[in-house]
Order: sequence, then structure tokens, then C-alpha cells
Amino acid sequence: MPEDSGRPVTSCVLVGVKPNQREAVVATAAKLAELFNVTLVCAHVDESRIETRLNADGTMQSEPLDPDIVEDPTTAFDSQWREQLTSIVPPSITVVFRDLAGETAHALAEEAEKLGAEVIVVGTRTGGIGTSIQEFFRGSPAVHLAHRQWRPVVVVPVSPSHPDHPLPWESGT
Repeated sequence: MPEDSGRPVTSCVLVGVKPNQREAVVATAAKLAELFNVTLVCAHVDESRIETRLNADGTMQSEPLDPDIVEDPTTAFDSQWREQLTSIVPPSITVVFRDLAGETAHALAEEAEKLGAEVIVVGTRTGGIGTSIQEFFRGSPAVHLAHRQWRPVVVVPVSPSHPDHPLPWESGT
């Protein structure tokens, strides 16, 4: 049963979501929310924006990092994406959606603190040269959270390597 993103949450499982993410990440978070009997909060972080104001209802306002971009602030969670995410979650679990802005690990950690999250769930990277270079310079949100967050962080492998194959950063020789 989805809820409005402005509603307060008392205890939850916080899951970082992004478009075209593997369902395993949300499914794992849903299982944990069910085990803990808490709300599931799906949070999308837009790294091209920065938070400018936190409203009294828990929603936030943000602005693009690039001042030349003029756009209407809209939620990342359109009805189709909300429907896709809630279809993964058992109907007995309450689902709340949050739009966040800024650096992913920092935004998720702050939201977890505000909400009193029991655990933060994120996926590993999906691979690809663009993702590898980006993570090389900025680092993985999962790694940042695991090293700089006091609450438990569950990292769901979304594209695991076969044990007999080299890892992406290992040479194939």
C-alpha cells in the first residue's frame, strides 16, 4: 500500500533505488521490512541536484547544480515507476517514496538518520565502462555507506561475477 512521500515514518528499511535497477535490491529490502514489520522507504537520489530546503512535511526542495538548467521540479517517482516498485513488494508492507538530492551515500545516510532506519539497502554497480570510471573517481555509494555509516548496510549483488572469472578490476591474464 503506497503512501505519499511527505508522510512521517517512525521505523523503516531504507532502500536506494534508481531507474532500471535490478528488482533484487527492492525485493531484498522488502523481505527485511517484512521481517522487521516496518515501512519500506524507496529513496531516489538525484546527484544532478542539491537540496535547498526541507519542508515541514518531510519533503524537500532542490535546485539543479548547473544554474543554466531551468526546469520544473518534479518527482522522480512517476506513476509507472511507483507501480513497478510496489509490484515487487508484498501488499502487506507499507511503501513510502522519497526524492533526495546530492551525493548518493550522504543523502541516503542523512535520510536514514531522519527516519530512524533499521538498515540501509543498496545494490552493487551493474558494470560497464562508464560506471567503472565514475566509481573510480567518486567511489561506490555502497562502500561509502559501509565505511561511514553506523547503522547496518546491506549490499545486494546485482551483477555478480562467476567464481572462476576475474573481477572487473582484475586483469584477465
